[in-house]
Amino acid sequence: MKPDPQNPLVSIITPSYNQAEFIETNILSISRQQYPNIEHIVVDGGSSDATLHILKKHENTYNLRWVSEPDNGQAHAINKGFDMAGGDILAYLNSDDSYINSKVIGSVVDCFKANANIDMVYGSYNITNSEGAVVRHIKPPLFSFRLLLKSGFIPQPTVFLRRTVLSKTGLLDESLHYGMDLDLWFRVHKTNAEIRRLDLDIANFRLHSQSKTVSQTAKLIREGYLTVRPRYSANMLRIRYYYLRVLLVMYLKRFLKACYGKSSSISS
Repeated sequence: MKPDPQNPLVSIITPSYNQAEFIETNILSISRQQYPNIEHIVVDGGSSDATLHILKKHENTYNLRWVSEPDNGQAHAINKGFDMAGGDILAYLNSDDSYINSKVIGSVVDCFKANANIDMVYGSYNITNSEGAVVRHIKPPLFSFRLLLKSGFIPQPTVFLRRTVLSKTGLLDESLHYGMDLDLWFRVHKTNAEIRRLDLDIANFRLHSQSKTVSQTAKLIREGYLTVRPRYSANMLRIRYYYLRVLLVMYLKRFLKACYGKSSSISS
């Protein structure tokens, strides 16, 4: 099939493992996109729940490909998907996340087509609970290296990037279990790529008891600040200051929640 310059192929990679509770929402958010040239590649780690039944149910309803076999973790699964992908524009959307509406991918492609200098984009998102109800809407700030070093603010489910950028950075670092997204953003920036925030609502980021962001928060923070960031900044004093501040806020929120039974609005 010849590339279509008017409708470049967009490849969405979804890593999955025993996510039957959520993956159908993910699938429907992609299959219902109005943009006509999408491939969805699900890389499943050998699920034992109903995930495969759901994949088989939908595999002939849109351009879905999937594989189910043991892997070496989330980064490895996403990299397998990147290797399978044929798109000029790439993204990865975890199986418990989804796109906000059916126009998202078309709007993202329009931005890339109108701005040949843009290499990577991200946008606004909803935080939802396990049932999918919106808890908070977040519009991230404009890109800056200092902010990335401070807070790692780029919301992964909203990111799309050109294949040409990934060919320069290489794939995700499979030695990382939590900070592979952040590490990739730093490497994209290091290539002097143009990273742009879109004024666009893109994704729903689901928080639930099994998600890494909820169940392994301290490990996620530690790897991000003490493993990833020192690769891209020699200012360890600043990095450790940011790290300790984030930890303080996290534990203070937990304390207030334990005392008052609800989350605090304190931010880092």
